[in-house]
Amino acid sequence: MVNATPLAVGLALVLALVATSASGHTPRLTRAEVLMIARRAGQKAGFNLNEFRDPRVEFEFTKKNYTWTVFFEWKTVHFGGDFLVWVDDRTGKAQVMPGE
Repeated sequence: MVNATPLAVGLALVLALVATSASGHTPRLTRAEVLMIARRAGQKAGFNLNEFRDPRVEFEFTKKNYTWTVFFEWKTVHFGGDFLVWVDDRTGKAQVMPGE
């Protein structure tokens, strides 16, 4: 039997909560894996990723449906050029949504 200090138990609880979204879903994919999938999808859709800032990655951003959202924003002001990629956490499939 392992004796855990209250601090260790508390830290483990915080780490578990951080990994779980507000819906209670725990992501299967890591942020790094999602970013790799999203970048590949953006390039395949014809975007030059060097023209974009570092993307923002969110799990279940708008809906509690096991979906990651990756936001790509232009480095300079460029209306309609931003885009996002949805990545299904269960399948790893990506869908690119160009800006308008």
